[in-house]
Amino acid sequence: MSAMSIKRVPDPPRSRFMRGLSRFAAAVGGTSLAAMILVTFVDVLGRNFYKPLPGASEIVSFLLGIMFFAGLSLVTLERAHISVGVLAEKLPGPLRRVEQVFTWAGSVLCCGLFAWMAVRSSVTLWTTDYLTSYLEIRLAWVVFGMAALAILAVPAALYVRPPRADAAHGAAGGSGEGTT
Repeated sequence: MSAMSIKRVPDPPRSRFMRGLSRFAAAVGGTSLAAMILVTFVDVLGRNFYKPLPGASEIVSFLLGIMFFAGLSLVTLERAHISVGVLAEKLPGPLRRVEQVFTWAGSVLCCGLFAWMAVRSSVTLWTTDYLTSYLEIRLAWVVFGMAALAILAVPAALYVRPPRADAAHGAAGGSGEGTT
């Protein structure tokens, strides 16, 4: 038996900043996921001995937010969004290009809105001195970190432009691979 090989369309070379952003987002997201798993494991194990981990639910919720915003940059750079191309596949070339540009612009806009909302929330939390319920951590610090990660998603979204009109039906065979 011979192994099947899948041909992948090569991505354009990335700038040093985008490669660094991708590595940073993967490291932060992966570390927060591993920490979430560890905290949950220790908490569940402790509950069996009537000694749950104090503040575990707060810690897990912080880590989940950090993982989400780190993952937003990574998913955007890798064009790994969930996409449904039922109608887009049926569009003629010029309309497909218009749809790709609108989709890209919508991604940039959404990333920008996420960043703006996160910054706005962190500033509000800073001015109110809001503390978490159990650990009494100043929540603004955590949300500032999430806002910083959300801001990094904006250049990622700007970088991942829609494919050129001549490349849209090229090596990918018009299957929609690499589009968001």
